[in-house]
Amino acid sequence: MATGLAGKTLLAYVAGIIDGEGCIGLHLNTKSTTPIVRVVVKNTNEWLIKFLKMNFGGYLLYQKTAWRNLRAKPSWVWEIRSKKACEFLPLVLPYLQIKRPQAELALSFQKRRTRKGRERKLTPEIKMLDAIDKTLMHKMNQRGIPQRGA
Repeated sequence: MATGLAGKTLLAYVAGIIDGEGCIGLHLNTKSTTPIVRVVVKNTNEWLIKFLKMNFGGYLLYQKTAWRNLRAKPSWVWEIRSKKACEFLPLVLPYLQIKRPQAELALSFQKRRTRKGRERKLTPEIKMLDAIDKTLMHKMNQRGIPQRGA
């Protein structure tokens, strides 16, 4: 990753993409029942998604038009998970505005799970904190206008 002005400009640009088009969340891993950190950007611009993969790694997915809305454009999805996501988030964190709370929660979630580069034993306390974080992240990522008192 480039440093200096060009690197900072790139990271600020990518943070804007994450704020506008992205999602930072805790999702259940398909191989286990424990949540993992995941960063996703979905967009109809193929170049943008390939640009993210080229610069930060991760996975690409092409989604055809949904059968419910035949007028919708096909879309592309970029996703990074777990360790890669937690290496990526500190890079864009200084530039995030809207998704900053989700990024901070994701990083604290991951920090609690690892110690000195090794996976920490998941005690009942850690599992309880994971469940609380997952619920809080879900609340942060809900669509629409928040209800009063919620």
